[in-house]
This record gives sequence, structure tokens and C-alpha cells, in this order.
Amino acid sequence: MESLIFGLLVGLFSRTQMQAGINCTPIALVLVFVPMLGQMVPRIARFADYLYSGILMKFIYATNGPGYHLNWQDSLVMLAWLVAGSVLFLMAFRRKGLDAA
Repeated sequence: MESLIFGLLVGLFSRTQMQAGINCTPIALVLVFVPMLGQMVPRIARFADYLYSGILMKFIYATNGPGYHLNWQDSLVMLAWLVAGSVLFLMAFRRKGLDAA
């Protein structure tokens, strides 16, 4: 859900589909590589625990192991990303003037 919201945000600020793809690349790199590097570097792992993609990566890695149990911290992080992304999207949507009929 969060990826969809951030994709919508990038789409609002891009003039063309090609520019949107280029603008999404740095965001996608951070959201994908930080959790992957967190598996090797403990310092980065602490930062990855506060990214929604880090929580998703924990879930993916746990499918081969004993399993993953969503805890309160992970739930709170996911909810915070959802709320922050939604608020940013609504602000950008209104700023672009797309809500006027």
C-alpha cells in the first residue's frame, strides 16, 4: 500500500511517464537496498527497521525460517508510513489543483 502511495506522489510531480520512471529510481533503490544491506551491517539494520520495506523484507526472509510474527513496533511503523504517505499525497493532490471539479 505504501509503495502505491509513493508511486502516486511521484506521478503527481512528473510531467511524463518517462520522467516518473526516472524519478522513482532513487526512491526504489533506497527502499530496496537499505534492508538488504541491513542483513550484513548491523548499523544499517537499525535504520531499516523503520522503513516499511525493511519490515516487508523481514517477512520475506522469515518465509524460509521459523516464521514471522508481526509485533507492535512493526505495526506502528507500517501505520506511520501509511498515514504520512497519505497526508503527503492529499497535500500534493490539492496543491496541484486536481481536486477542483
